[in-house]
Amino acid sequence: MKVLLINPPEDLAKNYGDIRASADLIEPLNLLSLASYIAARGHAAEILDAFVLNMGERAITAHVLRRRPDVVGITATTPLAPAMYRISKDIKERYPAAVIVFGGKHASALPLDCFDKGAPDYVVRGEGEYILSDLLSFLSAKGPGPAGPCAIPGVSYKKNGAIVHNADDTRIVNLDDIPLLDYAMLPLGKYKPKPDLIRRPPVYTVMSARGCPFTCKYCCNNRITNPYREMNIDRLFETLNKLIDTYHAGQIRFVDDNFTLDPERVREVSRRFVKEGLARCVIWSCSSRVDEISRELLLEMKKAGCFLIYFGVETGNQGLLDSMGKRTSAEKARRAVAFLKEAGIESRCSFMLGLPGETAAMTEETINFAMELDPTYATFLLTTPYPGTALFDEEKTKIRSFEWEKYVTVSGFSGFDPVYVPEGRTPGEMKERQKEAFRRFYKRPRQYLAQLKSIRNFGDVVTKMKVFLSLMK
Repeated sequence: MKVLLINPPEDLAKNYGDIRASADLIEPLNLLSLASYIAARGHAAEILDAFVLNMGERAITAHVLRRRPDVVGITATTPLAPAMYRISKDIKERYPAAVIVFGGKHASALPLDCFDKGAPDYVVRGEGEYILSDLLSFLSAKGPGPAGPCAIPGVSYKKNGAIVHNADDTRIVNLDDIPLLDYAMLPLGKYKPKPDLIRRPPVYTVMSARGCPFTCKYCCNNRITNPYREMNIDRLFETLNKLIDTYHAGQIRFVDDNFTLDPERVREVSRRFVKEGLARCVIWSCSSRVDEISRELLLEMKKAGCFLIYFGVETGNQGLLDSMGKRTSAEKARRAVAFLKEAGIESRCSFMLGLPGETAAMTEETINFAMELDPTYATFLLTTPYPGTALFDEEKTKIRSFEWEKYVTVSGFSGFDPVYVPEGRTPGEMKERQKEAFRRFYKRPRQYLAQLKSIRNFGDVVTKMKVFLSLMK
């Protein structure tokens, strides 16, 4: 079948406001994995990344009318769900022959919302490679005509006006079943990570593992993309070599939820970077937990080309950490950041403001803790209970809005009020505290020096000045 997979557009000015220059424009690996998997099974797959192409919604429909695919697949994060809904209705109205399929975390969490506000024929719940492939086989065998009931696990659909949810798909996607991703399906020149993550372009993102065994209440990955599993290391290095040889990669960004979960695997990967000469060709970054690293492991990673590690520290208050199921401590965060400084690896730490039960004094405690840790970079996000998370389920009665486009974590810089604030706090207060946190962290001489050291070209100067000036407002 002829399949078009769409990544909806995002209004960066509206969602990021003054700090839109710091938006993360990276490859949609979820769509790339789907497209590569179904293409290997004989389907004609195409990706339209309307987000990075900055396409309007009507232009997307015009593209669909030109290409006339049999199936249109659309994915969206929660803030982009309204765009997904509007696009699907427009396509259904102007090209009713297309079968429309929704997927992604928002669709997996709220399939009923998808049917209520959008125009999908099917919603795929959970990881989509096996399910979408089965659905395409079903549609191909069925032949032309309106989409109809199917018995494929993991699929929801309408039947006689009622929504039918087939049983969950219990199969676990084997990452080695997925062919090497064909990055040429994407408009590669358009992608650009956050300014502080760019060192040696071009930068490519790679996911070497999926899932997470931890149960942090603010994250849905432990519900939707479990269990944890890894790509075979030989397959991983096939991918890396292809990115270097074919696309001249200078930097790799591993976007696994937890790259260091298996320290022995990290050691083997690091040693192969050195042994196969990749450490001379590329540098790389990854995400970790503050309780998973050691001095010895970091030294091997540094030797292999690792230049930055991201930690979700969240807060300096132990009670809040425990209430979110984080299973770490402030002391472990101190030790982890210190280890990185010793190893000469940069750190990027993320903090959450406005967690349930957080008082003004606790917010101050978290900001002060960020200053104490003094990572290379810090991000302060306003707590946003996303659908599919335990936090959404527990705090649902306290959520201030179910307008999905407002579910952004940097509302302090946008025109939106936060959709959630702790009891006794106000939206205006939390927005001001977010801006204050950024200002206090970055408006320090040591930060000025760090930012100056990371400048590579005139483009960096412009981008960093835009971000800095917006943070200082």
